[in-house]
Amino acid sequence: MILLNPSLIFFITWIPALLFLIFNGHHGYSLKLSGNISIFIFMNLLILLILNFIFGFNSGYSRSAFFQKFNFLKLHQIKRIINLLFFIWFIGFILNIFFSGGFPLLWLLTGDSRNYTDFGIPTFSGLLNMIRCFLSTLLIFLLSKDTKSSCLYLLILTFLIFSVLLLELSRGNAIFLFLHVFTAFILFRKKSIFKFLFSSILIILTGIPLFYLIKMVRTTEGLETLFSAEIITFGFFEPILNYIFYPLLNLNLYFQDIILFNFEPNYSLSGFVPTFIRQSFFDSGNYGQLVNEAFNTSTFFVPFLIDYGVIFTLIIVSIIYSYCYLVFYYVNNNSVFAVLMYPSLVASLYLSIFSLYFTTLVVILYPSLVLLFLLILNKLRFKIIK
Repeated sequence: MILLNPSLIFFITWIPALLFLIFNGHHGYSLKLSGNISIFIFMNLLILLILNFIFGFNSGYSRSAFFQKFNFLKLHQIKRIINLLFFIWFIGFILNIFFSGGFPLLWLLTGDSRNYTDFGIPTFSGLLNMIRCFLSTLLIFLLSKDTKSSCLYLLILTFLIFSVLLLELSRGNAIFLFLHVFTAFILFRKKSIFKFLFSSILIILTGIPLFYLIKMVRTTEGLETLFSAEIITFGFFEPILNYIFYPLLNLNLYFQDIILFNFEPNYSLSGFVPTFIRQSFFDSGNYGQLVNEAFNTSTFFVPFLIDYGVIFTLIIVSIIYSYCYLVFYYVNNNSVFAVLMYPSLVASLYLSIFSLYFTTLVVILYPSLVLLFLLILNKLRFKIIK
């Protein structure tokens, strides 16, 4: 459970990358960081540590106690809901393919100029992504609780991962999904810490070449240089390093011209509304200053910094951190609702160095999907009693 603590997540995500850029930047990442950005990030860590002290350090979460709360219901009832969710997602996925006239992998193989950003129906695709993430969480739960009928549901989980990683060629959505699976694995699987660390290292070592491969196959130039000597020595790590370091470098540019107070709500609110409405009312594409136009990720701080300045941003993110810790507190008290909704917050925290997920409809509506699942379970329970 320690890997799901908000303070540790922030530390793991931000501090090593920050220290690396300060003391050992290379391969184009050696831009000198402002002292202001270091102070700002460590202030955030301090806020999280204070919240950690307020909500308590000890984890009271018990896998067996959580599973005990589902003993009132037969497993086939949970499977029925999983089957229904997968059916809804699959039909939606087919509609996305039909609407888009194909999918990114097919476009790549046929020489079509379109890419993953052209795939899917706006907003509808985001909701399907939310269902896919929640469905993956439920599948890890089911596979952990019922090992006798795991083959079919393991195939479903594999297909969900396959759909985002290979068919859609979307690294961002793939990471978001993997973090849900990662969180559910920690919450539901009964593994020793050594086996878990070994599995994590194996996944990382497998994931690096996969991310490299996806990066290279997106372009013709990438395919031509796939196995060149320069690419082999550094290319395996380049996509991941770019995702980690360029957002910090972009954020650093913002702190060269720091604004303490501002109040122009715009970019930070755009995630609350569907895409087709967002384009009419919000200024899209404002990522702040960029080191390289090709890397327009600027951490989850930048939308708030642009709209509200440093002081109000610290207040806003403190509220977000408090919300995460409140849910984490109820996770430690074995709340079914909190446990099932926490993976979306963990994913948003781990990806805070990349982008702002907390205000997207996927994360905002995620608790509603969990609540709907629990209401259906409750209705099924009363049917069984009757």
